[in-house]
Amino acid sequence: MDKYKITKSEFDDYKKKTTEEKIKFVYGRFFNEYENCGYYFRHLYRILKFVDKQKEEDIDSKNDNKYLEFVQFIQAQMSTKEMLIVFYNSFIFPKAKELIIKYKLLENLTEENLSRPEHKEFSLEFGMKSKDDI
Repeated sequence: MDKYKITKSEFDDYKKKTTEEKIKFVYGRFFNEYENCGYYFRHLYRILKFVDKQKEEDIDSKNDNKYLEFVQFIQAQMSTKEMLIVFYNSFIFPKAKELIIKYKLLENLTEENLSRPEHKEFSLEFGMKSKDDI
C-alpha cells in the first residue's frame, strides 16, 4: 500500500525519534488515512469534558468516585481494540489524553495489548497493568 510508504530520509529521521515521537509519527500517518473516525474521538472527548465540567461545578465534589463511575459506563462499551486506538490517539491530542488518564478510561487495557513492547513505558501513566498482575 503506497499510502503508508515513507522515504528513506523519513525513516532515518524516525529511527532517531523517542518512543513517544515514533508513536505520534506512525499514528499520525494512520489518522490522516482514517480521519473519518475522528467523530468517534471528538464525541468521546466531549463526553469526558462534560463529566469533568460537571465535577468542577459540583458543590459536593468530594465524591470523585461518582464521576469515575460515569466514565466507567463508557469504558464498559469499549472493545479492547477501541481502547487501544484511543490510547494511540491520545498522543496526538494532549487535552484528551489528560482526561483519559484522569478518569482512568483505559485501566482495563493491558500492556500486552499494546502494539510494541517499548510502549509499555506509558502504561503506568494510563493505569494499565500486565496480565500477570490481574
